[in-house]
Amino acid sequence: VAAHGFRQLADQPFAVAVIIGNNHASWNQLALCDQVWQTPLGLIQPEMTGVAQLQELGWPVNRHLHSQEHSIENQLPFLQFIRPGVRIIPVGVGSVTIDEAAELATQVARLVAVHHAVLLGTTDFSHEGPSYGGPALPMNEITEITRTKDAPLLQAVHDMDAARLLELGKHSSMCGAGAAAVLLLACHKLGLTDAEQLRYLVNTEVTPCGSTTGFASFAFRPPA
Repeated sequence: VAAHGFRQLADQPFAVAVIIGNNHASWNQLALCDQVWQTPLGLIQPEMTGVAQLQELGWPVNRHLHSQEHSIENQLPFLQFIRPGVRIIPVGVGSVTIDEAAELATQVARLVAVHHAVLLGTTDFSHEGPSYGGPALPMNEITEITRTKDAPLLQAVHDMDAARLLELGKHSSMCGAGAAAVLLLACHKLGLTDAEQLRYLVNTEVTPCGSTTGFASFAFRPPA
């Protein structure tokens, strides 16, 4: 699913990526990272000028939090594959209000513009089944439940309605509503208001499993 999004960037010229990810372990924290990341494809360097600019605005660096987190890390091999040598500004976002998301988005949009960077966001959608405290159900049934619960979340992302997404997120098992809201609002500020859902699947539609997570890939572009 993720590859459908990264494919859109394959022919785009960029040297820096701002990546907004979810903080699973520290739900109410915002965190930057100034360390080198290592993946099976090699090392990936932080864009230290951008990290420092956000630090000057009061954004904290928290290496420990990022060492426990996978949301940004999982995107890096895709990014390295299409753009070897890319530098990153990793931003971990926990739970936020719409006003907090708007303030963060303003600062992110400025950073993207200054560095001529691409803007990436990462979240997953609904979680169902025993692995997440739910009942054991037939795979086709739990897959359909996941799709049904994801439908309004996906529509909010497609409509680029950050406030609605945050409200829906309060009543769903979606992990990264805060990160997604910041992304949507930053895209608005950058004029990237044409949203396209590229791909959506539940994990059980790829690999049989008793528990589910929904995954989607979106692209945000200037209006035609």
